[in-house]
Amino acid sequence: MSNKNYEIITCDYKGDDEQLPNILTITDTGNEDDETLENIDPEQFKKRKTFRHLQRHCPDFVEIFSYKLEGQVPQERQKARQLDAKAFHYEIDNGILYHFFNARSRSLPKGQNMVKQLAIPRTLRKEVLEAFHDNIVGCHQGEERTYEAVRQRYYWPNMYTDIKTYIKSCEICQRSKRDTHSHPLPLKPMPIEEVFFKMAHGYFRTPRDSRKISLFAVGG
Repeated sequence: MSNKNYEIITCDYKGDDEQLPNILTITDTGNEDDETLENIDPEQFKKRKTFRHLQRHCPDFVEIFSYKLEGQVPQERQKARQLDAKAFHYEIDNGILYHFFNARSRSLPKGQNMVKQLAIPRTLRKEVLEAFHDNIVGCHQGEERTYEAVRQRYYWPNMYTDIKTYIKSCEICQRSKRDTHSHPLPLKPMPIEEVFFKMAHGYFRTPRDSRKISLFAVGG
């Protein structure tokens, strides 16, 4: 991504750092190499070293690393083009793989909507979902809100589907839905007040012109 111009923006984070696995609390070290980082921050160096190992051995990212670091591409032309297009959205920064996406927001000026996401290996995805959905801050939000919160920081292939599946398997969420919908209020007809009328109908003639007049009498 060295030939692309982008600007990293900071987005509101709705997860809980205290609930994240310690390894995911890695920080951006700028241009510091491993030797320098090991001397100034041994704990951060250890986290990054472990995280790099997990990333590079994750089946979802092996091809990306091979392509970015060694220029390896599949022999089949179509697959090679697909890999090249997919790798365009990734960048390796100090050995750590990141993914980029354009955030669609009217409040963000054009050119300032690029979000940098840490690529999460398979071994850590469950912990990320637990941190963003199960903790007191996540408060068992729905699929869309959980997805929006996670993708402001992290990425992995088919992330939306995994989040959707995870929430559907969440016992607390499902129990909450059952409690809400399993006992609907009974529908009772509104009482109708029936009014009965007694009606009498008769005829009489006026003495002056002998016209017949109809008279109705209604009583409750």
